[in-house]
Amino acid sequence: MLPELLTAVEQSAVAELLRFWRWAYPLTNAAHILGIALLFGAILPLDLRMLGLWRSVPLPLLARVLVPMAGT
Repeated sequence: MLPELLTAVEQSAVAELLRFWRWAYPLTNAAHILGIALLFGAILPLDLRMLGLWRSVPLPLLARVLVPMAGT
């Protein structure tokens, strides 16, 4: 079952695009890195606030702004 699935993935249009279009892999990789940066960029301030930094900023306000950003 797994070899057939892997063969199907290997022969898919996305795999062909990644193999033959010069910019497909770098753009995919850049999008992946950007997504990780957005995730950690949204989670880190919330975690730091929960640890006691930025006490002047209300936690519910910060969570309302950052949690949807992290989930996207």
